Amino acid sequence: MTAGWAYVRHDRGLDFVAYTDKNDYSSGESIRVWVEFTNYGFDSVNLTFGTSAMAHFSVYTSEDAGVCSIPVIAMMVITEATIRPGESVKFGATWDQLVYDANHPLGEQVPYPGAYYILAGTASYEFHATALTATFTISGSSVS
Repeated sequence: MTAGWAYVRHDRGLDFVAYTDKNDYSSGESIRVWVEFTNYGFDSVNLTFGTSAMAHFSVYTSEDAGVCSIPVIAMMVITEATIRPGESVKFGATWDQLVYDANHPLGEQVPYPGAYYILAGTASYEFHATALTATFTISGSSVS
């Protein structure tokens, strides 16, 4: 099963959750984050996305300070998904723990140790929702 996840929203029979693969990471270790759309309703749900990305992700400290957005490579093509009753659709991204900004165009390791969470938002025209992952920690020991 997945490590940290948070169940947030239920709309038209559609649930949207966000979760990471673990609760604890070493400095520099890749962090996988997923969102999952699950249809618990009685009818199929059709969703349209402006790109091949179904969600966007932002990293925050446990004190709610914004850290960075997670870059997601997406094709610039309208994408449609039909989720039938009882079905789920997943979309994920990987964060390398680097923060990119005007002062660090090549990226800088996120401050550690610390506790963080990821805010995920749908990129669907028909279904607007956000979900938070459970809080995870980054330790000071680095990955070899």
